[in-house]
Amino acid sequence: MTWPSSNLNPFENSLKTSFQSFLHDIGECSILTMVSYTLGRIPRLLKLFVSIFIGATIFIYGIKYVKRYPKIWKTDIHSSLHQIHPTDVLLFNRVPKCGGTTLLTLLRQLSHLNNFTHVSSNIYDKKQLSSSEQRVLFEQLVSYKKEHRQMSFDRHVYFTDFNRFQLNSHGIHLKYINIVRDPIERLISSFYYRREVARRLKSNASDNWLNKVSLYTIQIQV
Repeated sequence: MTWPSSNLNPFENSLKTSFQSFLHDIGECSILTMVSYTLGRIPRLLKLFVSIFIGATIFIYGIKYVKRYPKIWKTDIHSSLHQIHPTDVLLFNRVPKCGGTTLLTLLRQLSHLNNFTHVSSNIYDKKQLSSSEQRVLFEQLVSYKKEHRQMSFDRHVYFTDFNRFQLNSHGIHLKYINIVRDPIERLISSFYYRREVARRLKSNASDNWLNKVSLYTIQIQV
């Protein structure tokens, strides 16, 4: 806004000075207010920007992972199986209460995806094998291998050295896999499993053993 600089009486000069001072104060207040508001919003804007960036990154990589996951599941594992000798037998000699059921489920699912056969033994209570029983197990594996090109096999059984039966001469390359667990946790799990089975079968065990609440159970519940 312009103001004539000549032909002003003292009253007009005073009014001009007051009005210019008023405009200057308003301008400073507006600028300071805008700067203060902007500075106050920067942390929020920065947080919003960072949140949007992280969310978008997770979303994009999540989509990429979902698209790649079936390929990883089918091709990478499948290609790794081809690196194994085609006459291999994967033997899972299960240790009780060590996650064997979970691994068994995984093996069965992988057998469908990767074109191999999984065979489960129906013998659960014979882990320590005599020499004659070891030979019987060996002959079972040879028989299974004749039916299936690539296979995995599971049984609750202790380690058996099949090399003394000249396993390789039958065109079989055996590989052991297993899962182990903290021994104390394994015994605790075994105790509760056995007690639950006894309850279902209405065992003649004492009521104290069947129904007693242990300190371990109390600690878990707390």
